[in-house]
Amino acid sequence: MSVSAFSQSRVQHRDMSGINITPLVDVMLVLLIIFMVQSIPKAQAISLTLSQPGPVQKTTPPPLTLLVLGTNGMIRMEGASITVEELRGELGALKTRSPETRLALETSEEADYGLFARVLADARNAGFADVALRQ
Repeated sequence: MSVSAFSQSRVQHRDMSGINITPLVDVMLVLLIIFMVQSIPKAQAISLTLSQPGPVQKTTPPPLTLLVLGTNGMIRMEGASITVEELRGELGALKTRSPETRLALETSEEADYGLFARVLADARNAGFADVALRQ
C-alpha cells in the first residue's frame, strides 16, 4: 500500500467549539469590585458661610425705545418717521442722553433684510449691546 502525503487521514480531529470564559468573568468581576471601592467619594466637611437674604429692592426697568421697520423701507422711532441716514445720529443722541435706554426692534416678515441688518449695525455702533427683537 502506498501512502501519499496528500491523502486525508481517517482520524478526524474535532475542533473545540467553545471557550471557557469563567476565568475571564472572574477577573472582570474582581476588577469591577476594585474600581467600585476606589470610586466611593470620601465625605469631607466643607465650611460655608452663606449670606442671608436682605430686603428686596424694587428697581424700575430702564426706558424702552421702539424702532419699527415697515414693509416699504419706512423706519419709525417712537412713532416719528425717520430716514436711514438720520437713524445713526438719532441712535447716538439717544444713547448719550440716556445711556440706560434699551432698544427694541419691531419688524414684519415682509421687511427688507438689508435694512434690518443695517439698523442692527447702526444700533451696535451707537452703543446698544442688546437689542430686543419683536415681530
